[in-house]
Amino acid sequence: MTDLSPAAQAVMDAYKNAPDLMLDGDPDEVEQRLGLAAALRAVAVYCTRERRILLTIAAELEGGND
Repeated sequence: MTDLSPAAQAVMDAYKNAPDLMLDGDPDEVEQRLGLAAALRAVAVYCTRERRILLTIAAELEGGND
C-alpha cells in the first residue's frame, strides 16, 4: 500500500481508533457510526469551508441530534 498524505492518514487513524464496542467480533451499525464520526471530525480539520457541515454530520452519526 502506498503512503498516505498526512490528512488521509489522520482520517484513517481516527476511524481505526474510534471507540470499539464490539461484543461478538462483528462491527455493528453503532460501531460503524462512531468510526465514521471520528473520521469526519479528522476531515473537518483539513476542510475549512465544510467544517460545520462535517461536524454536524459527525454529531448526528453519534446520536448527538436525537
